[in-house]
Amino acid sequence: MGIEYKEDTIVFQKRVYENELEGLKKALDALKKPITADFTACDDLHGAVVQLLLAYKTTYGCEFLFTDNKSSYKMALEGFRTIENDCNK
Repeated sequence: MGIEYKEDTIVFQKRVYENELEGLKKALDALKKPITADFTACDDLHGAVVQLLLAYKTTYGCEFLFTDNKSSYKMALEGFRTIENDCNK
């Protein structure tokens, strides 16, 4: 399993595929408060998981923990801006 749940922290490990999405969604729906998403042991993350985390961050708040390694999911999560007014310019 690529995801471990620890109270307000969700730890992503190795490769996280789309089959983890339903369990993650259920866990996030139960929390409905700011969380920490720890990617320090994660090698790769499916795009649908990225989308779910960004939607959650916009609604409830989420802090992301990364290593210094570059990855496409890290760039997507770090680069996402929750300010809607940027789209209206």
